[in-house]
Amino acid sequence: MRSPLYLVAVVSLLFSLGGGPAQAVGSPYLTTGVANWAVFDNADREALHVTYTLAPLPGGYNVRPTLMAFFADQGQQYYAFGVAYDSSLGPHWRIGGAMHIGFMERPKQLGHKVEYYTRLNVDRRLSPQWYMRLEIGHISNAGLGDQNPGSEAIALSLIYHFD
Repeated sequence: MRSPLYLVAVVSLLFSLGGGPAQAVGSPYLTTGVANWAVFDNADREALHVTYTLAPLPGGYNVRPTLMAFFADQGQQYYAFGVAYDSSLGPHWRIGGAMHIGFMERPKQLGHKVEYYTRLNVDRRLSPQWYMRLEIGHISNAGLGDQNPGSEAIALSLIYHFD
């Protein structure tokens, strides 16, 4: 595994790339990225993350329905739905978070088939329709199983906005 300093250098370089003003947060978008799971333990699991975030719900609060899937290198699959929120921090940056509930295939290490996933993210605009995202997430069964080990992930993703 590469050192954390290497990851910080790559992410810093990518986030420093130019881009125009931030995309309006009203368009739906597709996020695809890679994650390293169990980052506070042994960081032994990698996964592909795919999320489709819909346009905001009516009401003016920018709450968006989302559909999500994870595909881990040891065969685990997670399918979920939830809500997300993004807020602009200026012309190139935005922050956000999300909450999901879903079903885990091969849930042995997490203790239950029903799992909750939450995340916090920072996005950097790369071009009119493209962003890069750095997120930290947590998955847990919230006590539904006999064991509830949970796990944390760090993910790096590309986002494409549909106009």
